[in-house]
Amino acid sequence: MGWYGLSDSEHEIMKYIWKHEEVTLREVVAWLENRGYTWKQQTVYTLLNRLIDKGAITAIKKGNYRLYYPAITEDELIGQWTENLVENEYQGSLKNFLLAFTRRKSLTRTEADELRKILDEKEE
Repeated sequence: MGWYGLSDSEHEIMKYIWKHEEVTLREVVAWLENRGYTWKQQTVYTLLNRLIDKGAITAIKKGNYRLYYPAITEDELIGQWTENLVENEYQGSLKNFLLAFTRRKSLTRTEADELRKILDEKEE
């Protein structure tokens, strides 16, 4: 998977849905065409169905159209993915996750202070 459990194609579509909150298949196809994609309508329909299966969007039939809505915000998706990462790769240990992260990337003093503040608030 590419972006937080979504393929790159699914993520591209989600960016549009998050921004517009209610979209039709035709609107998504037109937006993708404007961005240089040459996907057929059936391909986009398949991607939308995958997003439904993953719980990222919902669809409601309205007349001749299906309206697609985000079922999860971008922040919620990132949060779920991060929780799964910590649980599955770091045996549920936030400490091990933070150690692995900070070993590879230096923190600025400001970032370190912000992390301390967050940890202090969580401790209370």
